Formats: sequence, C-alpha cells, structure tokens
Amino acid sequence: MSTSALALPTLLWTADLLHQELMASLDESFIEQQRLPSFDADWRAWKCVEGTKTVIRQSPLLGRGGGEGRRHGGLWKFAQKYVLAEGGTAVDVYDRCGYDRYQDFAFYSSGRWHDGRKLPLVIVEAESNPAELLGELAGLWSVRSPIKYLFITGFAELFDRLASYCATPDTCITEWAGTTYFVVEIPNEPIIPSKWKAYRADVNMDREKLLFGRIQTVGATAPPPSPSTAGST
Repeated sequence: MSTSALALPTLLWTADLLHQELMASLDESFIEQQRLPSFDADWRAWKCVEGTKTVIRQSPLLGRGGGEGRRHGGLWKFAQKYVLAEGGTAVDVYDRCGYDRYQDFAFYSSGRWHDGRKLPLVIVEAESNPAELLGELAGLWSVRSPIKYLFITGFAELFDRLASYCATPDTCITEWAGTTYFVVEIPNEPIIPSKWKAYRADVNMDREKLLFGRIQTVGATAPPPSPSTAGST
C-alpha cells in the first residue's frame, strides 16, 4: 500500500504545542478533582471512581465515568480547546471524541474520510496493569494517527523495559513517517500532570524504530529531545 494512500491528517498545532496544551488540560482536571474528599488517599490506594472501572489515577485523563462524566477529564478539555481553536463549537466535541474498551480515547479529525471512516488526530491508551502493557502498545501501533500517547504506571524500570522492547529488531515495532509517540508515567503520588515524567519518539522515516528521549520541559518553545539509546532516561 502506498504511503500517499495512508496520509496522516494534518494537525492544527505542532507536536510540541499539542503536548503542552494536552498536559495543561490534564492539570486543569487534576486541580478540579483534587478538591474532592479523599482524592489523594484514593489515588495512593488505587481506588476507582465510585460506580465505575476508571482508576482515580486515570481520572485526570478520562474523567469520572461515562457520559457527561467524561467532561471532567483532561482529554475532553483538550479536545474542546482544539476544536475551538479550529473555529468550531463546544457541541462539535461530542462528534470528535471516542471512548471504548479497546481504545481509551480517540480524537478524530474534521477532515476527509479514509476507507469509510475518519482518522484520529490523537489516540491515547492508559495502562493500569503492567501485564497488559504490550497489548496497549499494540493497540496504538495498529491505528494510523500522527500523535499517539501511552500513559503507564510509574513502576520501577517499566519504561526502560518498554523502550528496550520497542528498539529490539525482532519485535517489529515500527511506524510510519510523521508519527510522534509520547509515553507518560503516572506517578504513585498525586502530583500535577505537567510534572509527570514524559518521553517522546519522533518517526522521521517509514518503518523506523521507536527511540524515546526524555522530555525535560513541557512547552511549545522547548526543543524536541534528541533520540536516545533504548532505555535511557
């Protein structure tokens, strides 16, 4: 299949600015929810939002359950900012966001259709069980999108193992040119998301391996990190 047939949708923002805005939106959600009783204690105890399967640690991303509960999440807030920047309305966000069991979040383009469906501008997987990490990665790998996020638990050496796996020739974890991956560690302590450890891999050529570098600062003016050797921090 030709790469032209698989052309990625065009982003309104650079990857740097998009990451800045997305993490700022997670900050907004985190600050709102931290005012709730027992938020910090429930975070440390791995509790879920009442009546849902959403872990409190993931609520700054995914919100507080389905339906309108999603609007409390930072990913929804990010999508709303993006749509408004495009000149759309808050109502348009409902048609652009998708949440389901096999893809935690997808933010779809407003442009042309591809093979009968819209392509996502951003897709997100949030891992809560290290045993499912490779499945989450495979879910990202299987979808054509310019920006891909994987949020992982902050267990010791988990990122190092992930980075090593992606850089191992036998795994065949390769991507199309123009794809940017962000891996973000959700910490064990409830701290504001813009302070979470984050890593980035830019794919410049088709079939290129994923080589992650640590993001030192979050912001549009911060230069992108140079690809590091697998597993470096």
